[in-house]
Amino acid sequence: MKKLIRDRWYIIRNYIVDKEILDLGCVDHDAGQEANEHWLHRNLKSCARNVLGVDYQAKEVTRLKEKGYDVVCADVESLNLNRLFDVVIAGNIIEHLSNPGLFLEGVKRHLRPNGIFILTTDNGYGLRSLKAVLFRDRIRPNQEHTLAFEEEVLRQLLIRHGFQVSDFYYYNGPYRNPFKKWVINTLCWFRKSWAWQMLAVCTLEPPHA
Repeated sequence: MKKLIRDRWYIIRNYIVDKEILDLGCVDHDAGQEANEHWLHRNLKSCARNVLGVDYQAKEVTRLKEKGYDVVCADVESLNLNRLFDVVIAGNIIEHLSNPGLFLEGVKRHLRPNGIFILTTDNGYGLRSLKAVLFRDRIRPNQEHTLAFEEEVLRQLLIRHGFQVSDFYYYNGPYRNPFKKWVINTLCWFRKSWAWQMLAVCTLEPPHA
């Protein structure tokens, strides 16, 4: 049965309390996100034992360091920190990458054997995509996106790279317009896969004997 949640944070926070966290793509476009109550990295830092952020945007990483955040500038497709973490978070980054398989192999290098990997990404079959197809004859993702996923494709990619999907959720991002929020969420209760975001909770596939 498909599951619909109101906000990804309701799920993520259950896995991070008093844990060591690696947050990949932590900047979320620019360091000014710090003022946004939905900025994932700050919320992770408020609950976890410690959080290390990674992002390729050197200037924004420097700005966050100046504000006291523990972040490093690196390419997540070739990352090797020589450290293991309890939880690795990838919040809406995989759709920006050139090599998602290399990225997932890097996640495995940094995850403890009993660790948790949490991945969120846009849903290519969500209502936003349907609107774009109907009115523009194309899916119109963020201009920086290189990939679009739906649930079964995302699951297959994760399985191919040694992950088991233990839980899977759909959700919608925050809306400024209360009426629009009500309409979208109401429609998605009837068909959950119309939501425009997906969240996968994953563990490592046990090694074969």
